[in-house]
Amino acid sequence: MPSPNSRTRHRTALQAGLSSEEVGTLRHTEGVAAAVFGVGLASSVLLDAFVLRTVLVPALMHLFGSANWWLPGWIDRWLPHLSVEPADEDAAPDLPTRPVHATAP
Repeated sequence: MPSPNSRTRHRTALQAGLSSEEVGTLRHTEGVAAAVFGVGLASSVLLDAFVLRTVLVPALMHLFGSANWWLPGWIDRWLPHLSVEPADEDAAPDLPTRPVHATAP
């Protein structure tokens, strides 16, 4: 079974190839400016995907280790603290003790 990182790399490479091909179609236009723009944007998408996202970012994350997930205190105080699970398992939601029936208007 492939690792999650290799699956992400394959998806990133596929998305970069598709995006660069979409933008690269501008090279077939008659305007020189649009053709240059299309080639430049397509090459920047490929450079971003293959050099940055599949080589540089994983290498830096490996080097930094747990420091990747460090969050400054002032940002931690500013962000809301959300949780999927309740604070303690004994806390039950407030439910009605008797059935509630809808009344006709």
